[in-house]
Amino acid sequence: MTLHIVSDSHAMVALGISESVRFLIHQIGWESFAFSNLPIYRNLTLEFLSSFKYDPGYGQHLRRGLVSFRLFSNTYTYNHRDIVEFLGVPSGLDAFTRVQDDSFMEGELERYWGIITGNPNAARNERFSSEIHNPAFQYFHMIIAHTFFGKAMNNTTVSQAELFMMFCVYQNRPINAATFLLTNFVRIIEEPTHPISVGGFVTFREGFLL
Repeated sequence: MTLHIVSDSHAMVALGISESVRFLIHQIGWESFAFSNLPIYRNLTLEFLSSFKYDPGYGQHLRRGLVSFRLFSNTYTYNHRDIVEFLGVPSGLDAFTRVQDDSFMEGELERYWGIITGNPNAARNERFSSEIHNPAFQYFHMIIAHTFFGKAMNNTTVSQAELFMMFCVYQNRPINAATFLLTNFVRIIEEPTHPISVGGFVTFREGFLL
């Protein structure tokens, strides 16, 4: 299990990008978690992940989605609305709940990547954060990738989901970040080689439960 990677407020101030990065984070309603430096409890995190179950299609309308997990030997069950209210992220009907994966959006993301890097023709697996020209956008991607999605620090590729979230913020389109996070937990569980870096979130959630 890797350490929980958090943003560095002092570094952002020194780089002169603090206000810009905070504005971008505000767009996805993630201020409280992105800038928190919470303790990590290995056993608590492993208990959470070993018991975590997520069914996005369960239920209807506002009560759609089923999330269950165990903490301190107690089982908790929630739906999408509960998690959204806890995180304080956008949840309206116009909020994206997953990556829009079609030819139109692929073209939009290619153009957007060209805007922020100058290279619209880069293949999906050849997009790297070091190519992003604007330091605020580069730091914003680091927060999404390493705090939100829990990627290892030496992994500098920009995934389709990360680029999609950056594009939505750029276009001022609301994102239901909760569903992206829940899906990422499933991915961590299903991929044995994926680094486990969600300890800070589990601690954040623990405070909500208590």
